[in-house]
Amino acid sequence: MNFYTKLFSFVSTGLLLVLILASPASAHDPLILLPEQKTPLNGPFLPDGTISFALYGSLLEKNDTRAFQFYLDSDDRLDISLLIPNLEPENQMPEEKLPRLFLYRPDGSKVEGISDLYIPFDEPFSMTRYVRIFEYVEKSSGGVYQVEVTGINPVRFTVAIGYIESFGTPVENVPNREAGRTGIFDWYQNPVEEKPPETLLEETVTTTIQESIPETTAPVIEKTTETLVEETVTTTIQERTPEITGSTDTSSTKIFIPVIAGLVTILLLAKTLKREKSSN
Repeated sequence: MNFYTKLFSFVSTGLLLVLILASPASAHDPLILLPEQKTPLNGPFLPDGTISFALYGSLLEKNDTRAFQFYLDSDDRLDISLLIPNLEPENQMPEEKLPRLFLYRPDGSKVEGISDLYIPFDEPFSMTRYVRIFEYVEKSSGGVYQVEVTGINPVRFTVAIGYIESFGTPVENVPNREAGRTGIFDWYQNPVEEKPPETLLEETVTTTIQESIPETTAPVIEKTTETLVEETVTTTIQERTPEITGSTDTSSTKIFIPVIAGLVTILLLAKTLKREKSSN
């Protein structure tokens, strides 16, 4: 075997390995859950729950949720698991702080996933590392299943569903389907920042103060019948009373001047008559 034959064989083997590792058939089809997809009806809908999908999401705050739904025929195998990235802070969290999965069956019953597993798992397609914290398998009764993931603190998670590898399967309500590996890397490399205790305390105190302060409005004074009667009488008297101004009304003075003058004249005449009688 000459040099060129060995080189061709080496290159061919290398390319084959790359194609095998990068082949979509070796991994779950990725979907990135959006912040507004908090309920199953707002989340993605998978028409065939046996097809392998990996749904990547981030809970941004306490009691935040992400959700989706899928369909299975009767007697199909339901295969679902919950994972976290094998990175800090998720891989350092105690069990009570890990996300929890709730599976709602078509008949209304539910399965509450307990995050009691800790199985490391390396994903060759995206070259990312995970820890499987919950896994569940059952025989389907047929119908639409709904899934919700929630937690008590910010955390990243992945829900893996199905067992048949088939990339590009049509799904509904996934506006960012083209995100692919770019979406996975962005999710994987950006942990959710948890608010510091000081910020949470300030928000709690502010909320408590706002809730404890009662709304103050101007008191409404209801007027009684007696009050209304008094106001009516007062208003009537005020309307009928003439305004007193600073100017002097001379009509009264003009009436009294002739009267006084007449009285003075009568007195003078009386005195004159009296004097005449005395002289006689």
